[in-house]
Amino acid sequence: MRPKRIIQSGAGESNPIPLDYRRGEFEVSLIVDVLSGAPTYTAQVTGDDVQAEGYDPATGNWLDHSYLAALTASDSGNLDFPATAVRLSVTGAGDARLTLIHGG
Repeated sequence: MRPKRIIQSGAGESNPIPLDYRRGEFEVSLIVDVLSGAPTYTAQVTGDDVQAEGYDPATGNWLDHSYLAALTASDSGNLDFPATAVRLSVTGAGDARLTLIHGG
């Protein structure tokens, strides 16, 4: 599977990036690059069905990643448990890019 990327410009949450949680081996790398400014970012995961008709990410059940939380510099981590989607939450001024690489 090709890497997936999303940029969050300024404060707020990015659109969710759905994950293939049905894969036999669930291996997902999360790489966050600070592109400009001084954002504080957190990667968030959910088990919600983000592809369901009428799903609203603003009212979804999002949990902060155990390592990629409240960071201000580019960093990386992984998901070692299945999740249905990931997104990037940013506070402060600046842009950050989340890259997902789904292995397995």
